[in-house]
Amino acid sequence: MKKLYFNIHDKIQLTWKNPLWSIVPDFAVKYGYFQQAEFNENCITSIEINSGKPPEKILKTIKCSAERFGYGDDIIQSEHIHGRMRWTVWIKGLNSANVTVWYDFPFFRRFQWPWIMFPDHLIGLHIVEPVLEYKFSQLGIHILHSAALANHNGDGILISGRGGVGKTTYMMKLLRQGWKYLSDDLVLCSGHKLYAYPLCASFFDYFYRFEQDETIKSSSMIGALKHVRKRQPISFSVADSAEVKVINLLIASNSDQSKIIYDGKVGEDVVDRMLAVDKLERLNFTDIEELYGRFMIQLDQVFGSNVWESYWDSHKQNLATFKNLPCRIIEVGKQMDAGLLRLAACPL
Repeated sequence: MKKLYFNIHDKIQLTWKNPLWSIVPDFAVKYGYFQQAEFNENCITSIEINSGKPPEKILKTIKCSAERFGYGDDIIQSEHIHGRMRWTVWIKGLNSANVTVWYDFPFFRRFQWPWIMFPDHLIGLHIVEPVLEYKFSQLGIHILHSAALANHNGDGILISGRGGVGKTTYMMKLLRQGWKYLSDDLVLCSGHKLYAYPLCASFFDYFYRFEQDETIKSSSMIGALKHVRKRQPISFSVADSAEVKVINLLIASNSDQSKIIYDGKVGEDVVDRMLAVDKLERLNFTDIEELYGRFMIQLDQVFGSNVWESYWDSHKQNLATFKNLPCRIIEVGKQMDAGLLRLAACPL
């Protein structure tokens, strides 16, 4: 039996058993930066991922309670549909320190391009990442949709904004000026403490090495997957953690030049806007019932709980700790250098 072990900051031990075949395994299971040779028993939480169905004695306890959803003895069953593909997931011990996940994704259910080449990447997006986010939130750590970097003193900077606004492009430029990587899309955040969260770091490394910005074209996608397959060491420095000192919120603009429209402190309005970005990114990425909120909302529906709203309340409380930090809101135009120079020159 093949087992992959990932230790995420000594907080969560992720064990993936028998991953499905992929032409680029490190892209399919994207936690390679955290991979270790052995199981770490010192982690607070353990999550075990199994490709295949749970034992029959567990399946017999499950009863249906809603469309594509069922539950049994401390276990949840959920059926997922993505285009022409279909799979079933079981999550046991969701509220315990030891979570076990099974997924059944038969080969004949995978015939959709390009996912047939990376089935576990899809499983990661729809199952593993949501479970990780749920468990991190129980530890007081939130996954924030932001790029993040650190300087040599361990001071961090957050670059928040919608997908495609230019976070990654800004970040690539700052890395070339000597900053250290924390995140190009998702960062672990607990109060002012940021933890690095490189997901498929080699994929980002390709764009950092060979592209000027984050635009993904067909040719660059093929090049990036070839680069990941070679398993070359990443070419940028990664900071393990940092204390956030500055918040930057990027807003897309149709103008030619970037410009700073606010330069002051984080207030309630900035917190609300960052929270809105997080919510919109979930809706923008894929339908909400198919990703993170699905099993949480169904938990609320079936058990009369308040998991979904409680999550966002705690998420906002975490963002509220940023109040009074230095903040810049930047309208990103076609030319990014004007805003970038001001951003990079910010004293930390």
